[in-house]
Amino acid sequence: MKRKVIKQGASTLTVSLPQAWAQQLNLQAGDELEVQEQGALLKVYASKVAAKREVTCKQEDALEPMVIGLYLHGYEELSLRFPEGFLGAVQELASDLMGMALTDSAPTSCTLREIGAPSADEFQALFAEVINGTAKVAQGAGSVALVRKYARYCMRLVSRGLVQEGVQHRYAILASFMQLASVLASMDEQSRKKAAPLVQGLCISLLENKPVTVVAEARGMRVPGSAPELSCLLEVLILYGPDYAMEAMGNG
Repeated sequence: MKRKVIKQGASTLTVSLPQAWAQQLNLQAGDELEVQEQGALLKVYASKVAAKREVTCKQEDALEPMVIGLYLHGYEELSLRFPEGFLGAVQELASDLMGMALTDSAPTSCTLREIGAPSADEFQALFAEVINGTAKVAQGAGSVALVRKYARYCMRLVSRGLVQEGVQHRYAILASFMQLASVLASMDEQSRKKAAPLVQGLCISLLENKPVTVVAEARGMRVPGSAPELSCLLEVLILYGPDYAMEAMGNG
């Protein structure tokens, strides 16, 4: 597809957006787009999602999955209604939602609003924090809560359309690492030490985008570098533990 560059005013150059694309995303005059420069390549991302959502929650055990789901979807503002006595749980939950703030709170209602504008530039740094944070948890340090917080925010950026390359794989990797951090934290020390080299190899492979040989404790296993293989290996590690994961890779 080719577009003509149009000069407006003394020095401003503009390019029109394809009409079908703009209509599909319901773009209107005044909407903001994310623009990334890569040499001669210019990428334009539409980050528009439905701005607001009003929901009512009647059961406390449904509160967290409902709010987290809407947060991951990318809403800018959530108006919540709930029975009296739920506000404390909402406040605790809100503290874990990066980029959102609790406002207009009352005994049976509150509003979660986005603070600041999310940016694609944030993704790579926070994606690395998720991976490195999980490696630290495998070593007996690090914070599962931080891994979860950063992973959810990255997934939110994906939902907002701010991350275009490898979207499905990145979303799956984030979800798997968030789960992996929790599994590692619940392991006994011996199992976690056995898993640590494998997790470290996965992290290096993912961050550097190349296969690596993990250390001797992982029996010299060759870790795949592609996202689908990493997703599969992560699932095996989460479900069956480090011994089975190494056997599945032909290192048993």
